[in-house]
Amino acid sequence: MRTPTLRSGQDQHFDSMTDLPTINPGGTLTRIVHVTCVDCGTGFEYEHCCAFRDERDTCDDCAAKAGAKWEQEHAREVRSANKRAAIAVIPPLMRPKDIGGESDPERFPASVWRRLCAWTPSNGRGIGLIGDSGLCKTRMLHATLARVMLDQESRLDASYADAVTMAEFKEMASNRFDGPAKERWYRIRCCRVLVLDDVDKVALTDDGMTALFNLVDFRTTREKPILWSANCADRRELVKRLSAKLNDARQVGPIVGRLAEFSPVVRVEQNAKVCRPPGANAD
Repeated sequence: MRTPTLRSGQDQHFDSMTDLPTINPGGTLTRIVHVTCVDCGTGFEYEHCCAFRDERDTCDDCAAKAGAKWEQEHAREVRSANKRAAIAVIPPLMRPKDIGGESDPERFPASVWRRLCAWTPSNGRGIGLIGDSGLCKTRMLHATLARVMLDQESRLDASYADAVTMAEFKEMASNRFDGPAKERWYRIRCCRVLVLDDVDKVALTDDGMTALFNLVDFRTTREKPILWSANCADRRELVKRLSAKLNDARQVGPIVGRLAEFSPVVRVEQNAKVCRPPGANAD
């Protein structure tokens, strides 16, 4: 909030005997000062503590208006910075057409989108979307991430969140998370919110599955939410898909179990009612 402009004692003027210093009941030396507001020209008076330089040149109403204006400008600056951070995190093809706007939700299943709009990372739990491909699961998760980042009251940077597909994760694992993959591995482990897309789309090796378990375990035990998606009908099918091509599938069950335990799973249905059909009147 804006602090009223300070004025030197020489600029103050005293109009009556009440301006002489007095000792208030608390034992503090004060005086009543009469001032003309530099913003609106209205005369006002206030009690000045002689022990501090708390001189004022704006009245209470003008100071309140200036404070409200500053807060609005600060909120706009924070939202603009967080929008830039969201753009840096979300892949170009997955970004909402208007981050912070309502252009994409018209394509989303209404019941699922309501669940996602109610989600926040505050309790450390994520959310999982399952269902057939082509149902906007990935776009809904990224739109949710954009909404959450823009809703933050503090300024964020790109380290707040990350988004990774299982194809990218497999490539990092094949490089044993060395070189550039080492820095990315740190980011996806430690960011506040992670989007993990198409969990069951790419068959991982045993080493890759071990790395996936370590990632899920690290984040869930530290209450770092995971927003994830999978093209499966239920938990059993997800386990089956993840177990493909593995010599040792014993880690698959714990991975799926932790995802389900720390992320409510929402099924996206075919032919579900969307928020608004494309081209439909908003009314």
